[in-house]
Parts: sequence; C-alpha cells; structure tokens
Amino acid sequence: HFRHQMTEKFKNLSGKQKLGYIFDYYKAPIIIVLSAALVLSYFLYDHFTKEKFDAEIIYAGSGYFTSEYESAVSSLASLGVDADNDGGEKLKFDQFSYTDIYGAEYKVTMTVTLINIVRSGKENILWLDSERLSAVLAECEDYLVPKDEWAPGAESQDSYSVDLSESAVLKEKGISADGVYMVVVRAKHPESAKNQNTLKIAGKIANEN
Repeated sequence: HFRHQMTEKFKNLSGKQKLGYIFDYYKAPIIIVLSAALVLSYFLYDHFTKEKFDAEIIYAGSGYFTSEYESAVSSLASLGVDADNDGGEKLKFDQFSYTDIYGAEYKVTMTVTLINIVRSGKENILWLDSERLSAVLAECEDYLVPKDEWAPGAESQDSYSVDLSESAVLKEKGISADGVYMVVVRAKHPESAKNQNTLKIAGKIANEN
C-alpha cells in the first residue's frame, strides 16, 4: 500500500521534480556510475589516441642530446621489431637533463622521478651518467634486468649496466655516448612483445662489434 502511494505521488510530479527525486533517492549509485564512466572514458581515450611505441629509451645525465642526436636515437627502433603490430617500428626517446643551469631542488625532483619510473615496472632502456647509475643501482637494483640476460658478451663493472662508449651501433650512427651507461628495467610482464623487443634492442646497442 505504501509503495502504491509513493508510485502515485511520483506520477504526479513534474519532469524536473522527478529528476530531483530520482537523484535524491539514488544519489550514491548515480555518482558511482558516473565516476566509473568518466574514468573508463579517460582510459579509452588515452588508449586509442596516444601514440604507441615499440621501445623506449630514457637518458638521465649531466649532458644533453641535441635534436640531431634525438633523431639518430629514435632510428634505433630499426634494431627491433614492430612489437605492437601497428605498421612500423617506433622508439620514444626522453631526456632528464641534470646540467648546471638547473637548481638543486630540480635535480632532486628529477632523481626521485627517475627512481619511480624504474620501480613502475614499465619496459624501459635507461642511459645514465655515472652519478645517475650509482643512484639507480643503490635504490633500484631489484628492479633491473641482469646484464647477462640481454647482453651476456658485453664487458661491465657491475651486474646490470653496460658502458656505451664502445657501442658499434652508436658509433655508426654518430651518437657520442662517452660516460654513458645502459641498464634495462625489469618489466611487470616479461613475456610481452614490447619487453622482448626492448631486450633485443638493448642487446644490439651493447654489442661492440
């Protein structure tokens, strides 16, 4: 009987009043559904619109690679395969510059960001100067792939990095890498095509012949 009275009352409300009644009565579920829809829309938009890459290299050091070098580094994608099957090999190259023009706070922020990237488990090749290499080895050793898994023949002073100063590929492309060391981040999904491609490219870069 009570439900029947409520139904009759609802029928007599205007359209605007009905919407207000529904929102007041179902406020929590509506907010949850709308929030979930917004989050889902964001991830779908991000998934279908952002550019995909088959491998990624991050340089973190006191030097800086010019746009000419950036283009040469991006061409290293040809050492691998089209891991995401989108019709071509693409490599993303980012730089974290620690040159003296930046203040101490900036450098600390960049170092924390770099360490968080390593710990995220995203497939990445890192090129580091000696100072950044020491920081990463000290803070993130468990998040790196041992060198013997991707460049077993390369000389190294530790178990994770390779000195790039003698890289045959980089010399051929005119990329100066004196004082630069390469490590590979341990991926959350080691069997993925992108991770296998990352290891393949890193191994070829490390080759001195």
